Amino acid sequence: MWSIFIMPMVLEELTETANQPESFSFPKKKFGKKTVVERSCQPQWFKTWSWLHYNEAEDSVHCHLCLKALKFKHLTLALEVILHL
Repeated sequence: MWSIFIMPMVLEELTETANQPESFSFPKKKFGKKTVVERSCQPQWFKTWSWLHYNEAEDSVHCHLCLKALKFKHLTLALEVILHL
């Protein structure tokens, strides 16, 4: 799911290749109200979806190609307005 709260520094620190750590201890987040479950990014996702980019500062996963397109202003102005950039 595309996050509408991408921090500008995420784009500034974006590298040519996607960040896909294999031996990183991904933080767990709690989801749910009645039944609480803990979820975290899974390293095997990177093998299945090579375009995924993990941002350690935000503990978030994004489409690397989408971030690059946004950084280099290849996306429409409408998207920039939605993302507040």
